[in-house]
Amino acid sequence: MTYKISQKNYSFYELIDIFPEAKLYIKNKLIREIKQCKNDLCYAKKLRTEYQKVLSRIYRDKEFWTNVVEVVWISPWTEGREKKIKQNTSYLQSLREKSGWQEVDEGKITDIDIQKAKQFSIDSLMEFNKADFSPCPFHKETQGSFKYYRKTNSWWCFSCQTGGDSISLYMKLNNCGFRDAVKKLINK
Repeated sequence: MTYKISQKNYSFYELIDIFPEAKLYIKNKLIREIKQCKNDLCYAKKLRTEYQKVLSRIYRDKEFWTNVVEVVWISPWTEGREKKIKQNTSYLQSLREKSGWQEVDEGKITDIDIQKAKQFSIDSLMEFNKADFSPCPFHKETQGSFKYYRKTNSWWCFSCQTGGDSISLYMKLNNCGFRDAVKKLINK
């Protein structure tokens, strides 16, 4: 499977190398797709059981109706599901293998680095009042509409209608990319 980005085709494995911070998202997406495919196959099996009960009462054109049911109702639930499960399982295995590798390149960040950066306290980046509100740094205001949630270490601006975690805040405050924000936060 290849993906086209900026007029160039990349394989799944090349994309993982280019965007290592996307590993967790991709892993969760692959797991969801496998689960959905298995649910579809299970549903198709139930449909097949039910239609066989109904068709057992039909004496004429049983083969015709069996084919109709298989083509119209069953095949949309089964078509390509086994292949998708095998493919996604293979991709998951490669993700596990890559996650186990020790990153030698200083430019790369790991899932552990991302988790450490997300744990960096937002109140170290900004000052908040007793109710954990502050004036939003992204637009001019006199009242504080920027809320800090201590339990989840996340933020939300009620004026901008944006929010996130410590990484996204650092990125916006310092106008930098994801990788740079993670590196700076884990080294603070």
